[in-house]
Amino acid sequence: MDANIRKRIFGKSLRMMASAHLTRLWSYLDGVWTEEQPTGNVDRRWFGCSIDGDQMVAVVNNVYGRVWCKLDGTWAEHQPAGNVNKYWMGASIHKGRILLSVERAADGRLYSYDGSSWSEEQPVGDVSRNWRPVAINNGQMIAGVNATTGRLYSKLNGSWVEEQPAGNVDRVWWSADINNGQMIATSRSLTNGRVYSNLSGTWVDEQAAGDVNSNWGCCSINNGQMMAGNTTRLYSKLNGSWVEEQPAGNVNKDWAGCAIYDDILLAGVWNGRLYYKYDGVWEEMQPSGDTNRYWPSVSISK
Repeated sequence: MDANIRKRIFGKSLRMMASAHLTRLWSYLDGVWTEEQPTGNVDRRWFGCSIDGDQMVAVVNNVYGRVWCKLDGTWAEHQPAGNVNKYWMGASIHKGRILLSVERAADGRLYSYDGSSWSEEQPVGDVSRNWRPVAINNGQMIAGVNATTGRLYSKLNGSWVEEQPAGNVDRVWWSADINNGQMIATSRSLTNGRVYSNLSGTWVDEQAAGDVNSNWGCCSINNGQMMAGNTTRLYSKLNGSWVEEQPAGNVNKDWAGCAIYDDILLAGVWNGRLYYKYDGVWEEMQPSGDTNRYWPSVSISK
């Protein structure tokens, strides 16, 4: 990394986090990637992860799935659903508050942490759903169901309401984000996969890749700026128009995780590499060395 770029990034007190499915978890603090070991020096099926300042949350997605939080400098297991394993999927933290999702329809639930205790969120009542994407920002939440009967929900003013970005229809909601009340969400399908945003009370079909359907895998929003990736390409909307980003050159990649913070972009490839963009230049990052990983979740914070 160029020394001048490094200095300018660090001047923003930048923090990053990335999970590698099937292997390990990493954080980027003070200019150095460090392997986090919430469960010790062992591989896990890490999936959702999130960082806010010095606080982190990460979840394991398999039959041995658990939740780990680093809220005061030390990793500790949390048990939102009790001392049981779950297929934890999404994880988001902001200002000490956390939102998590369990993906299996048999026992899929949402759980939130208010800084002192865990509680179950019930956007559709006391029923299980195949929850996947979640995000929390300033206490406001967004969550989506990853199924052919999927719907999208938000909690902006104390109560959960159903959002209908595509109208009163089901979609496979794959990713979602919220920032200062502004929302972005993607549906995943070659027949109706789209990117939707709600910046001022109305949902809009963004057509990030044009008027076409796609398997969208990730999205992020920060101060009205957006990014989204599908199973082939990555796109950003920083100055009013969507443009294609080419972190790895003019080649197709399965973009699984992405995050945006001010003018900094971070994106991970499923069975590929991790990239960040600062000052208009993309660069590969190698938290785990010069090797491919499955990067399903990435996060940026100051």
